[in-house]
Amino acid sequence: MKKVLLFILVLFGLSAKAVATTYYVDGASGSDGNAGTSTGAAWKTLTKASTSTTAGDTIYVKASATYNEILIFRSTGTASSPVRWEGYTTTPGDRGRVTIEGGNTRASCVQINNCNYNMLLNFVLQGATTQAINYAAQATNIYLFNCRLLKGSATGSPASFSSSGFGDFNPTIVGCQISSFTGPGTGTGAKVNPDRVEFSIINNNTGDGLSIGGYRSLGPVRNNWIYGNGGDGIDISAFTAIEDFAHNTIHGNSGDGLRFDGGSHGYVGISNNLITSNGGYGINVLNAISGTTFLTVDKNFFHSNTSGEINNTGRVTQIFPNVTLTGSPYTSAAAYDFSLNSTAGAGAEVVDAMPYNAWPSGTATNSIDGGAHTNGSSAASAATVMTISVGGF
Repeated sequence: MKKVLLFILVLFGLSAKAVATTYYVDGASGSDGNAGTSTGAAWKTLTKASTSTTAGDTIYVKASATYNEILIFRSTGTASSPVRWEGYTTTPGDRGRVTIEGGNTRASCVQINNCNYNMLLNFVLQGATTQAINYAAQATNIYLFNCRLLKGSATGSPASFSSSGFGDFNPTIVGCQISSFTGPGTGTGAKVNPDRVEFSIINNNTGDGLSIGGYRSLGPVRNNWIYGNGGDGIDISAFTAIEDFAHNTIHGNSGDGLRFDGGSHGYVGISNNLITSNGGYGINVLNAISGTTFLTVDKNFFHSNTSGEINNTGRVTQIFPNVTLTGSPYTSAAAYDFSLNSTAGAGAEVVDAMPYNAWPSGTATNSIDGGAHTNGSSAASAATVMTISVGGF
């Protein structure tokens, strides 16, 4: 009978494990000798989980301990059955964050080994000596939600993402913080080709905030706070098509706010961004851009960018009405409150991005690097965006 069942499974292309399984990891009370299929029989290590899971599985990781190991993505999921790694504090699904600590000894916190369709939710990755996430070979459709990628105690020169070649790494980054890395916040070597970056904070990295390149289509970069980086806020090169940059707050970066410095670009829309107090231009479009490029700059708000608001060099196809704010138009820029005061003038509309789970529920502000960021509501919710309007387009 067993031979007949095995023949049927092989005949129809099925495996003995055709149904997705939910597993649990508990660093404090788990044991790798357990079945791993309930909170009471959880595994202890991420390593045990990563060597035991397949496409469609969900792994709930409890924040009962700091995980001093590298999480290695070994299994490839599919579009309909991704491998899902989700942190929690007390109850699976509560969105509590789990910490993976590099301890200033491990090169990375997460390593991706030629596998696609993996999701990482509610993790803090910190203290790696080289990068928070390393993709050792090609990886597509990697999703990061509500994660914090932090330099931590590392003394090397880490960037949050790093490649070992020009593999295609196109993460989706939503509701994350990427902060305090030596080098760019995202991208080094082959850079990073994100499918989507939304509702995230990218701040205080010594290089560019968001460094993008790699000859492929890029999805939207929307509703982000990108500030205090030592290079450009966003640096873009070598793309064939970019959907749009919209509703971002790009503030106080040492270089340009948004810089296009080479490659052939397709359609690029830049709209409804607040670009303020950057050390270079607000938007810098260099002559190095080649090929067919259609750049549209529309309804952006500029203030106090050192070199000027837009450096066109003849490469911007269309410039629609934009607003240059004068004087001291914000309620408190030092406290990251960019709501407009009465000096901003009529006709101004500023869209201020709020990462969807960066702020604790029930409070209106949260301190990051000593600054209070106002979220405009008494409780943060998924995809919260604060819009301040004085007149408006």
